[in-house]
Amino acid sequence: MVKKWMIAGIVLGVASWSAQAQEHEIEVELGYASRYVGEGIDYAPDADGIFFSELAFGIEPVTLGTLFLQGINDSYNEVNVYLEYGLEWDVAAAYAGVQFLTYPAGDEDADSWEAFVGGEVEVLGLATVYGEYFYDFDDVDGGFIEIGMETEIPQPVADLTITPYVQLGVDAGYVSGTRTLAENNVDIGVNVAWAMTDAVELFGGVHHSFALTNLDREGEGDVSWAHAGIGLAF
Repeated sequence: MVKKWMIAGIVLGVASWSAQAQEHEIEVELGYASRYVGEGIDYAPDADGIFFSELAFGIEPVTLGTLFLQGINDSYNEVNVYLEYGLEWDVAAAYAGVQFLTYPAGDEDADSWEAFVGGEVEVLGLATVYGEYFYDFDDVDGGFIEIGMETEIPQPVADLTITPYVQLGVDAGYVSGTRTLAENNVDIGVNVAWAMTDAVELFGGVHHSFALTNLDREGEGDVSWAHAGIGLAF
C-alpha cells in the first residue's frame, strides 16, 4: 500500500508541474504480441498472446508513462508506471529513470521497483549501438544488461522504415539470483514502422531469442514471437 501511495504522489506531482508547461507531447500505443518475452523468457506461457497499451506524457526532458499488459485467455496482467529523464545530442542520446511494476491479478508481494539507465550512439551513420542496465532493488534485488545494434534499411517507400537488430542479454542477478555476470540470451529480429501521418504510425516486428548459458541452467529454451500495433502522437 505504501508503494502505491508513493506512485500516486509521483504521478500527481509530475502532472501538476507539467500542466504549467507550454510544450508537451502525448503518445499512445495499442498492440498485440504473440508472446510476452523479456530477458529471453516467455513470462506468460499459458496466454494466447498479450494485449499491450502504453500512454506517455512528455515534457522535455521528462517523460511520465504507464504500460499495461493483459494475457489473452489467461489471468496474467501487469502494470508498469515509469518516470524517465532523457537527453539527446546530434548522434547520441542518454536516459535514466525509475519504474514500478505491479500485478493486479497476482501476488502483491511480487510488486517491485526498478531503476534503469541507458543510451545509444550512431556509428558512422550506418548503425546505432545501444545499451541499457536495469536493477530491481525491491523484490528481485538483481540487475540485467542489454547491449545491441540496429540499422535502418533504405526503402523506396516514403515513411517506411525496416530495422533489423541483434541484442545480447547478460544476467547480473535478475534471472538467476546470483550476482555473477552470465551470458543469458541473444535476440535477433526486424522491426517495421510506417508513418501514415505525422500523428499516426503502424508498427510491427518478428523476433527470436536464443537461450545461452544462464537460461540453459534455468531450464529455459529458445522462443519466437511477433508483435503489431498502432501509435498515436498528440
